[in-house]
Amino acid sequence: MACKNNPLAKYTKQYNCQIAGEPAPQTSEEYFKRAGKHMEENGYSAAFDECAFGAVSEGLKLDPQNANGFAVRGFLYKARAEEFVSKNESNAAKNDFESALEDLNEAIRLAPDQWLYYDTRSSIYQESGFLDPDSEKALRDLSKAIELSPGETTLISLFVKRGDLYSAKKDYENAVKDYTEAIKRESNDKDFYSKRAAAYEKLGRKDLAEADFIKHGNLEWLEKCETSPSPDKTVDSNSNQPIVKPISGGVLNEKAVNLPKPVYPEAAKANRIGGVIRVRVEVDETGNVTSAKAISNLPFFSKEDIEQTARAAKFKPAILNGKPVKVSGVIVYDFVPE
Repeated sequence: MACKNNPLAKYTKQYNCQIAGEPAPQTSEEYFKRAGKHMEENGYSAAFDECAFGAVSEGLKLDPQNANGFAVRGFLYKARAEEFVSKNESNAAKNDFESALEDLNEAIRLAPDQWLYYDTRSSIYQESGFLDPDSEKALRDLSKAIELSPGETTLISLFVKRGDLYSAKKDYENAVKDYTEAIKRESNDKDFYSKRAAAYEKLGRKDLAEADFIKHGNLEWLEKCETSPSPDKTVDSNSNQPIVKPISGGVLNEKAVNLPKPVYPEAAKANRIGGVIRVRVEVDETGNVTSAKAISNLPFFSKEDIEQTARAAKFKPAILNGKPVKVSGVIVYDFVPE
């Protein structure tokens, strides 16, 4: 199987590595274990591992019915193909992607109930797209992997992967469905909301997109608070005074007393680029913006200019229980092509 890179591979010993204190492998099982040890030593890196590749290839010579051996070698072919792509060596990349597919096809033929084999083959179909795109096969494999998925954590990852692929195909309805399935199972991952918001926006469902962008921003803010290096998140270490966290204010546009709009770049106008840009801001007790971070953008627009403009906004002070409080929210800028 898959000997394009070296026609004599089945006759030549491909494993010439050693592990200190261990004898050279002799049986197929020993070769497969040795491949695993090499990959473990490299932290299961996505980079190509020559020693692991040689060991698993020797193991397959002795046991050509080992499905996992074909799957591992297919993964390694894929890793080497990616390295060839980064070096602009298209022919070598094409050969290795094809070899990777051959190995995964054989792994699936031998063990058709392993979700990981379908997941890996799906990524090969997608990553070799610069040569011969086949997103329909990739979708079918992801769907099969979802069907065979052994647990919730794996299932979440697979739904997101398939949602990303649907988005790339501009099938935003199905992308929303998959991101929603992921959110049902993990409601505190901010990236899922960002992905679904982008899909909603493509579908013209601005209210749902807005709600997801706000949820993304709130989760990002909570994450920032939870990872704060301060040993005591409720007391300022310098003044020993209680820290009052900002309350969530949602979309803040209507609460502004001064809301300058970023410059509409001429290049964006000329190319009829329009859409919505959102900026996450924190506002102090006096209504001044203390921080601004763009959480979406458009081509030809400068993120730095957008954030600088947002920092110049002024808001009515928010009052809670009769006292002014800090607010965290979103400024929305809508640009309509003329």
